[in-house]
Amino acid sequence: MKVDIQKFDGEISFNLWKVQIRVVLIQHGLWKVLQGPHMKPKKMTEEQWAAGQKKRRETLTDDKWEELELKALSTI
Repeated sequence: MKVDIQKFDGEISFNLWKVQIRVVLIQHGLWKVLQGPHMKPKKMTEEQWAAGQKKRRETLTDDKWEELELKALSTI
């Protein structure tokens, strides 16, 4: 799928650009990568975050996580 999003150059609305990039990352299954393995969302309790971290470690190797980060970066 080809998506035509103007590069952010400081002249266009950052908020609009941010929404467009978020949509693309969600469509590619990469949005959660930006949350990072070490960043606890504000709405999440410590217990929920710890459980999520444990699950991530069980399902994603460090190499796989790095691959997803690189895919998100190249998409942006």
